[in-house]
Amino acid sequence: MEPREFNSFCGAFMAATYVNQWRGSHVWKIGGKVFAIGRWNKNRHSGITFKVSPIAYEVLKNTSGFRPAPYFASRGMKWIQHYMPLSLVDRDIELYIKESYRLVSFGLTKKKQKALGLTPVRDEVVVWDQQSFTTEHRPWFLAPGNWNCEGSLLMATNIYKASCVCRNMVFVFKTSVLPGKWSVRVCNCSFCSTRTGHIHCADPSGNVYFEFLDRRKVCLYRHGTNTADFLVCIGCGAYLGAVSFINKSWMAVLNMQHLVETIQLPEPYLVAWKGEGVRERILRRSKTWTPVRDWSNYAEFSTETVYY
Repeated sequence: MEPREFNSFCGAFMAATYVNQWRGSHVWKIGGKVFAIGRWNKNRHSGITFKVSPIAYEVLKNTSGFRPAPYFASRGMKWIQHYMPLSLVDRDIELYIKESYRLVSFGLTKKKQKALGLTPVRDEVVVWDQQSFTTEHRPWFLAPGNWNCEGSLLMATNIYKASCVCRNMVFVFKTSVLPGKWSVRVCNCSFCSTRTGHIHCADPSGNVYFEFLDRRKVCLYRHGTNTADFLVCIGCGAYLGAVSFINKSWMAVLNMQHLVETIQLPEPYLVAWKGEGVRERILRRSKTWTPVRDWSNYAEFSTETVYY
């Protein structure tokens, strides 16, 4: 990626500002906070620096072409520098910069987010049309059984899609509950408390379907009581949700921060599960988590994937 391409891409983000500092570095900020730095010596690539999630940091810091970002990492910040120009295509660099922008934006105060126009002002729901898909490419939620004779989705069901930054992991959430009525929450456990901007949600009367392009890049992370698998993309570090096997079926809680649509959600409330026993935890999940469709298709995860 050349300076012109780097600056053009970063400049397209809402409310992004540019400054040339630190002896010729191209620095891009949102709300006064840095989200990307590019530096070239005589037009030769010498480093593009961006913020990453804690898990992405642990993966990338030991990956060829990446290193903990000078200055940032020495102060405990989760920043990575890509310093080998031929180890990534421009599209991959753009994905990391996009995720960095999202992480830094989430870290701004709500007042500043609103002032910069980053706060959604209305719901934007994707409307799916049966005729938009050919039969062989029609998703499961557009199958004839999910529609009435008038061509409308049964139970006024809404469809919401989310994906990780590199699009390796995707979920499609089906619910009759409108976003304004969702029960959204944040968790203070040792895993979730490190996920900037995570927002959990579930609907026991709905369902969710997961898709993975490359299952080898999916990390199933377990901690605490080891009763749930947290889905983390090894490629980009995004956390998409967690699944648990309860009463002979799979249930999930979803991370709504990766929704494709821009949706205004209720104010999340903080939950703390410390002191909750295993039986109580499983019972709570059986009543509040979302049923998973066709998770049995991924049974080979148990032999293909290393549990971290």
